[in-house]
Amino acid sequence: MMHSDVVVLAGREYRWSHELLEWPLSRGWAHHDIAVLDDGRIITSHPDGGLFVEYRPDGRLIRTTSLPVTETHGIHVKQDEGGNPLLWVADNGLKTLAWGDGLTDVSRPGRVVLLDLEGSLLLEIGCPHLATYEGGSWQPCAVVSHRPMLPNSPGTLWVADGYGKSLVHGFTDDGEYRITLDGTESGLRFNTPHALLIDSRHGQPELYVADRGNSRMVVYDLNGQFRRVVADPELARPSGLALSGDRLIVTDLTGGLAVFGADDQLLGSIGQHGDHDDGLWPNERDENGRLGPPQATRQARLNSPHGIAVDGAGRVLISEWLLGGRIICLTPM
Repeated sequence: MMHSDVVVLAGREYRWSHELLEWPLSRGWAHHDIAVLDDGRIITSHPDGGLFVEYRPDGRLIRTTSLPVTETHGIHVKQDEGGNPLLWVADNGLKTLAWGDGLTDVSRPGRVVLLDLEGSLLLEIGCPHLATYEGGSWQPCAVVSHRPMLPNSPGTLWVADGYGKSLVHGFTDDGEYRITLDGTESGLRFNTPHALLIDSRHGQPELYVADRGNSRMVVYDLNGQFRRVVADPELARPSGLALSGDRLIVTDLTGGLAVFGADDQLLGSIGQHGDHDDGLWPNERDENGRLGPPQATRQARLNSPHGIAVDGAGRVLISEWLLGGRIICLTPM
């Protein structure tokens, strides 16, 4: 439940803020992820796209950095051999901006790229050479990597092509294609696999797929073998995944946040899944007919939670999908 600016989530109290970050004014439709570096710095994107926005842990702006991508829909932090942070970015190739009283869309080929914090391109993972892509439509949503703790073992890289062919592909760290998952192992084909997470709470690392269009999560081992399905009425459109200790926190695009324990059982949730049939959500028009963020975004109330990250202090950072963007911070009390 929520009261004032305090949120009680699965038995833990958090202080709500959506004013922690020095957030830019924009008419762009924010559709990006958020990530936290080991030193607490926060990395997200400008609502207009094409820019990293980097913050100190206290929310003060450090810098903005131009990027060779359209949208940072998925961000995953990894380290190079020297321990320096690098960023995998899943670029779905789509950007929407408010223009006058309406919207205008930008559409470019999707990309999966490895960048340093200066925005330099270090590596690009290409679309797999599969028959299903002969007509195009490579629009990746998420990327995650994992390196086994064994000498000379190859790393693994997983990409969710959620807005393209609704497939999940496995690669080596240097981009060699290995395997494709379509969800049918679970009895149902993926429908917009939107977020990925590698989870080691059960000993051996597992790949969690937020299968948004099917209102569930699907779990595999890192060889691509199906393990199980996680479903609950609180998962309407699961969009983002993050670990907080032994808890898995899931953003739901329709306006909710759910927490699952290590046994995949729901521990609690907040928010309310809206009806969203007015044709304007997640935005609304003001009294002058101008399209923009809804009035509800001025309150301690979830609107359209999209990306999520948890920092070392247990703060939950959430990026919302709407015009102008909003970053929510839940700080443990």
